[in-house]
Amino acid sequence: MTDPACPAPSLARLLPGVAGALGVEGWEEDAGLRLGRWPRVCTVLVDGLGARLLAERGGHAPFLRRATAQQPEGAPRELRTTVPSTTATALATLGTGCHPARHGVVGYQGFRPGTDEVVNHLTWPADLDPLRWQPLPTVFERVRAAGVPVLMVGPRQFEASGLTRAALRGPSYVAAESLEDRVEAAARALRAGPRAMVNMYWGDVDKTGHARGCGSHEWAGELERIDAGLARLRRLAPDDAVVLVTADHGMVDCPPSSRLDVADHPHLRTGVRAVAGEPRLVQLRTEPGSAEGVAAAWADVVGERGTVATVGQAIAAGWFGGEPAPDVLARVGDVLVAAHGDLAVVDRERDTPGVLQMVGHHGSLTDVETAVPLLRLLPPRAR
Repeated sequence: MTDPACPAPSLARLLPGVAGALGVEGWEEDAGLRLGRWPRVCTVLVDGLGARLLAERGGHAPFLRRATAQQPEGAPRELRTTVPSTTATALATLGTGCHPARHGVVGYQGFRPGTDEVVNHLTWPADLDPLRWQPLPTVFERVRAAGVPVLMVGPRQFEASGLTRAALRGPSYVAAESLEDRVEAAARALRAGPRAMVNMYWGDVDKTGHARGCGSHEWAGELERIDAGLARLRRLAPDDAVVLVTADHGMVDCPPSSRLDVADHPHLRTGVRAVAGEPRLVQLRTEPGSAEGVAAAWADVVGERGTVATVGQAIAAGWFGGEPAPDVLARVGDVLVAAHGDLAVVDRERDTPGVLQMVGHHGSLTDVETAVPLLRLLPPRAR
């Protein structure tokens, strides 16, 4: 699924590890994560801040660069996110502590079982009950039930969204729009009582990467901004709190010249009933009995620029983190196309202008997309 030469703990272990670090009854410390014991923990998820991007562009993040050098000896500095390496799937894994094969949020888009209807896990259909679609309890719910205050700091538009209710339910939600306001809200939450599990989300690094590319000056500017914001959060946080920085995925710039446009290869539509997923990991719902033929046709066009697999092959390779239950399996495409390099699969006759104009993409199983940071921002006394 990912580069075996770079083993790292799964993102699924992070919040269970935080519960153990807080000493919550029923949770054990994750010795492999090396988080230590703290009465207050703030986890910050910076959408789109892949570990490789942070390393390559670390000159724009002096605070995080110093923090990287100050990590405890032997402590992992990276986690592995989900495949698909996309926000909805990664947030569900973060929130539940389970892999996609269990929680069932199988990509940016998946299929409604028994139909060809595409379910967008970010916009969320109005008639789809988030608690039925993703019924597993979240780590937040379980920690809160144990008596520890749990708070989420994020944009107001996410407070009651389908994805929040499916993947991140449980915390008291504090709505704040600007980075400055979120930092102050997170710091206040940490100081509000003797114990706290605080979680903060920031999405502008990802937005800028999609619009301008992660190699752009604008992306570097966003990295500088979140770097300064995290430095401020560490200054405002109490001395008995640790701030953990991670991400949901990395990103790859895919210029127009590197795209595979299905409209230029209309035979790729033969045997395909519906398309879900995203440009870096396409999911194809096929006509009965045609999956092998569809996979062969796509493999012939994609060549070495990607991996084309039937759903059985993808599951055997560990893409979804295990063997899905039948209801989860029914949400996944019959054939999957995972991009390598800077390939993006688009269809100018189907995709929205917003998708066609994107520069940065993610979703596939490359190291750049699946390696995310795990940085412990320690108080001065603990460094």
